[in-house]
Amino acid sequence: MSLKEKIIDTSVKLFNKDGSHAVTTNHIKDDLNISPGTLYYYFKNKEEIVRFIFQQITDEFTTLFQGTGGHITPEEFLDMIKAMYGLLYKYRFFYTDIAMLLQRDPELEKMYSENRKNRYTGQKELYRIFVESQIMREIESADELICILDNLWIVTDFYFTYIVASLGKIKQSDIKKGVQHYLVMMKPYLTDGALKELSPHFE
Repeated sequence: MSLKEKIIDTSVKLFNKDGSHAVTTNHIKDDLNISPGTLYYYFKNKEEIVRFIFQQITDEFTTLFQGTGGHITPEEFLDMIKAMYGLLYKYRFFYTDIAMLLQRDPELEKMYSENRKNRYTGQKELYRIFVESQIMREIESADELICILDNLWIVTDFYFTYIVASLGKIKQSDIKKGVQHYLVMMKPYLTDGALKELSPHFE
């Protein structure tokens, strides 16, 4: 692992543990036992580190969603949702601090906005694949489809914010609960065949 990769891994670890607002570049370089100059050789400030991490998040989600091959089974659909919440948990600091991070860094906000547009397009493509794979029934109303996609965005990107606000602490077991929330929201739109195969995972 390169030193740059170690800086990113350590930053994610500290951000997840204490919150990005409480961690400074001094905390990161002290944890790594490197000099300030060495850290600043790779990243000028904490904002650059967060932007790099966000690009990493974006790339990992892109890889996840591109792995369908144009067709998906109910089991693969479930695995995709589990992997998605696994990524959200891996980078949970970003999703609990998201509003603050975007407000403090206009460049990050621009990156997030562009990613949202791309993911929205990707969500529509996934919906088409789900319908063709007989996972989901076709949604006749364009307005209803938009609402569904928005709701799925909320129950993913803002799920851990809800956990922190209501329960105070995120646990690894919340990944499974997140998957359940996603499935329950999708339940009215699943085909009978997919619903039958996925029903054990609603509890």
